[in-house]
Amino acid sequence: MKRSQGKSLVEQKVEDFHKNEPHYLTKAFQETETRNRFIDPLFQALGWDFEQTHLPRDEWDVHREYSQKERDTIKKPDYAFRVRRKPRFFVEAKAPHVPLTDKRPVFTLTKRMKAEV
Repeated sequence: MKRSQGKSLVEQKVEDFHKNEPHYLTKAFQETETRNRFIDPLFQALGWDFEQTHLPRDEWDVHREYSQKERDTIKKPDYAFRVRRKPRFFVEAKAPHVPLTDKRPVFTLTKRMKAEV
């Protein structure tokens, strides 16, 4: 995606959110919809390739529900972004109605990141 296309896409998503904000802030608008409608397009606009069908899975740069084994449990951040097969950062998606003052999502992701580093 060209830079101008990415910028246009982000602008469309911001406009869409503002136009439909009351709906997006209800509990009816869930995390999966948030990923599909806003998060995936944002990272695509930034140049991350979500359609890596031409590559073997272990070479993908973007993994959704990235599994990692931590002791006897498996942790799954919503997204793992990798460069040269190494995880560089994680994204934990939440629906817009989840308040940023809710510390559980932040601590969940922090634990996952510490385990990976």
